[in-house]
Amino acid sequence: MISIVSGAMVIALMPVLVAALVVVASERARRAGVRIVRMRRAGPWA
Repeated sequence: MISIVSGAMVIALMPVLVAALVVVASERARRAGVRIVRMRRAGPWA
């Protein structure tokens, strides 16, 4: 049961983790310059 519950928690927290990664990536891109454009073009979501 613990594994099932942990799996459900991970699935439920995935959008939050993705959002946090996007925020961190955007902040790093703002500091570094216009690298976010290259990342978006090279990314699978382009």
